Amino acid sequence: MPLSEDLRRCPDLEERKAECHRVLRDTFGHTHYKGKQKQIIEAAVTGYDVFILAPTGFGKSLCFQIPAASDKVNYNPSGVTVVISPLLALINNQVTSLRKKGVLTHALTSETSKSTRQEVYDDLVSENPAIRLVYMAPERLKDGECMHMFKIMYQNGTLNRLVVDEAHCISEWGHDFRGDYRRLGAFRRNFKDIPIMALTATATSEVIHDIISSLGMSQDNLYKVIHPFNRANLYYEVRYRSGFDQLALMSEICDYIFSLHRKRGKPSSGIIYCRRRNTCNEVSAFLRGKGLSAKAYHRKLPPSELEKTFREWAVEGGSANGGLDVVVATVAFGLGIDKGDVRYVIHYDCPTSLEGYYQETGRAGRNGSPSKCILYYTREDAAIAKKLVAQGHTNRIVAAEEVSGPAPSQRAVSSLDALVKMAENTRLCRHVSICRYFGEIINTDDKELLKSLCDNMCDVCKYPEKTRRQKDKLSSKEWAASQVENRQFGNEDDSERPLYKSNNTNANSLSNTKSAAKPGSGSYFGTKRMMDGVGNSESAAKKPKVSSGLTTTLVTKPFSSASILTKPFKTPLMKTTSTLSNSSGPRPPPKQTTAPKATWAAQKPTSSPDIEPKHEDDHETSVRTQEEEDEAKFAVPQRASSPVDLPDVLFELEEPTTEKIPASLLISTSRREGVDQLRMALYKVMKKNPELWSRFKRAPSNTERRDRIIALTAKEIEYDFVLCFSSSLEGYKERIRVNVASVEMMAHEKAWNGCQEEEYEDVQQFIGAMEKICKIA
Repeated sequence: MPLSEDLRRCPDLEERKAECHRVLRDTFGHTHYKGKQKQIIEAAVTGYDVFILAPTGFGKSLCFQIPAASDKVNYNPSGVTVVISPLLALINNQVTSLRKKGVLTHALTSETSKSTRQEVYDDLVSENPAIRLVYMAPERLKDGECMHMFKIMYQNGTLNRLVVDEAHCISEWGHDFRGDYRRLGAFRRNFKDIPIMALTATATSEVIHDIISSLGMSQDNLYKVIHPFNRANLYYEVRYRSGFDQLALMSEICDYIFSLHRKRGKPSSGIIYCRRRNTCNEVSAFLRGKGLSAKAYHRKLPPSELEKTFREWAVEGGSANGGLDVVVATVAFGLGIDKGDVRYVIHYDCPTSLEGYYQETGRAGRNGSPSKCILYYTREDAAIAKKLVAQGHTNRIVAAEEVSGPAPSQRAVSSLDALVKMAENTRLCRHVSICRYFGEIINTDDKELLKSLCDNMCDVCKYPEKTRRQKDKLSSKEWAASQVENRQFGNEDDSERPLYKSNNTNANSLSNTKSAAKPGSGSYFGTKRMMDGVGNSESAAKKPKVSSGLTTTLVTKPFSSASILTKPFKTPLMKTTSTLSNSSGPRPPPKQTTAPKATWAAQKPTSSPDIEPKHEDDHETSVRTQEEEDEAKFAVPQRASSPVDLPDVLFELEEPTTEKIPASLLISTSRREGVDQLRMALYKVMKKNPELWSRFKRAPSNTERRDRIIALTAKEIEYDFVLCFSSSLEGYKERIRVNVASVEMMAHEKAWNGCQEEEYEDVQQFIGAMEKICKIA
């Protein structure tokens, strides 16, 4: 859309354009604009509302950063650009980058200290602010202080423009809807003449219309750029598989990465996307065990660790220069990342939307070099993804009805259907499938057009017969559906597991601490990682899993000092009879109770793609996240009263991710009884010996917190020391008995003074687990 003549006649337009080009060259180090950047920046400094739809790698951020950095000579001599962005990781990345370039930039997020927030506020409301850009999450706009700040800036004439990054989040039709984005429409109502810029990489025609309408962008004064969606340098490949053989899948991925390194003669940078945070931990641990430089990235890891991981991954040359070669991440990782040498993006499991898939594959090949995008596809996993999306859609309908709001669209469901259709279509070019989904009209009879789009840059076009043969590996749709219906698998997002709820407990009180404290929980690699040579525990999986045989092999139990631990860990059943003679003996089994059978909906995650948030992951901490709302709504039905007098505590019953745990052990009633026996043993020991609490560095003072710590410790013992070492229900019950006896030994002084006697080994690990939980619960 050309600029109108009246705006082109602005007397100082040429001066503004010249200053922007100087900033492009001197500040950002580019000699020329890319694509339509020049026209977009010209429209921005002239005062247009601007909408940009362009793929990752286009350089959308420069379209608002350059005008902001050059605003000192524009119509507002000391104007400020406000940037709304959905992820803390993205905000921190851009703020750090701009500061290195000498552009004074700040962020107002949950991580901003009170003193820094006040300094930023004082500068922004001054008549001559020094800050050029201020970043914030959309949730921040609910803060009355924030809107008051905008009003003062508006009155002072220093509020230059509002930038809405990842603008598809504003639309109910989009794949990543964020309710707080809807509030952005109030900005135009309050500040009618302040230009707005909206940017996104993924939007259909419905989403584009919704964004423009919701933000109140001017139809008469709007500069709209819709860039072609095709990325000709990306090679799209779907690798077909059947079933849930995760170890084979990880091995195949590892082999591919090593083969790529050998072909290039140097390490290659890449990203592996997973739906679940536990899967990220497991895969990264496996790759490290095989000698690759890999780490996990998801929002349950400490911010300092995420920052370190990103910094190491951003190192050019990867492990050859002391950095990382691959990040195994949820969707929390990727938005706004500007790393040009990413040679591959692998989807470990099925994404939950075609938009998400397109956006994530767009992290590869940003420098224009050929790069590979591999999607591992099974019909079983696609069926799981469909259930997740359908459940998330149902939840949004319920939420809309509760507040008498508009019903959500079916966009998430249809987007996943489009992804599945693209994956299973072995006769239509992958590039054509993607472009058509986003509304581009493509004539497949035009050979020249098809060559310009793909030129054998997808498996369908390059290896048509082989691709069709490979598709035969897929299970039948009926078989895949039956496996998903009958299989008891863990919740697809670690923060959205089924809740273990005692009577009269409010699900809203759940504390989301487990995943942060125990990265890698539920992993097969608690046993495997030490045998594979994983030396650095770094957020790696920690839980041992059983082998397929009836007995458990001798393993090393990894914990905080796993990298230097060499003493073999003995399972509880290896204790001698004399060990047990010191205890008060086994407790009689509790009376059988009948728990309501949980429905699939209660057992499964309830949010759509992030399913690691969703962006996942970095929402403002002051805002209740979608998964927290889902947890409150979809807790496991209350069970019958416990046969023992235990306090009411809400906590998660951990679901194993390996298929090697016998089905007989996955019956929730049996496991709950086991956890309750351990809880009762811990409860009695700590109640009878209250002075033991003072031995912990962060000893809880109130009864409610103590009860929760006891429950979480019992849950951890049941998983780490019982379930993962049991091959039958009888063996499970025996291990519960043995560990109850060990718990009761916590009352012995020897358990606390570092005694090296064998019978106190497990007790000391129980104490260590409780110490850790005291710090986080």
